[in-house]
Amino acid sequence: MAMKYRLIMLGLIAILAVSLLACSSETTGENGDSSQPTKRTTSYAAATSVEFYTCNEFEKNKHITDEITFTVGKGVTVILCSNRSTGFQWGEEAEISDTSVIEQTGHSYTAPAGDKVGAAGQEKFVFTGVGPGTATAYMEYSRPGDSGAEAEWTCTLTITVK
Repeated sequence: MAMKYRLIMLGLIAILAVSLLACSSETTGENGDSSQPTKRTTSYAAATSVEFYTCNEFEKNKHITDEITFTVGKGVTVILCSNRSTGFQWGEEAEISDTSVIEQTGHSYTAPAGDKVGAAGQEKFVFTGVGPGTATAYMEYSRPGDSGAEAEWTCTLTITVK
């Protein structure tokens, strides 16, 4: 079990290292204040990129915003912390402001590895650039069926496609 965990961690570190080589990132915002959104700016030259937002990031800042730039035909995979054992989950479809710029081409949930009770899994959203311009993708983490309930966490991406 420990060896499997180490291999998984090494794989994630390798993916992160490759992602960091292809991008530049800048973070602004007050990390300790959940009323202020975190804002990160990321730009990708060639490859489809991966953005990962941890549970710790959402615990510090319930409303994360990010700016991402890539080219037509490329895209971004957004991985969000998700603990479905709490009754919360990310909506299946992101709200996209302009589908002539980006489209959501995938969504999946991965349960947590191991048998630790209450461990968080991940939800993965894939967005692809279909035309030049700027659009937003908005994702909300809430309890399905809670009419009128405020989202626990949100992730708003401003995506520029060149």
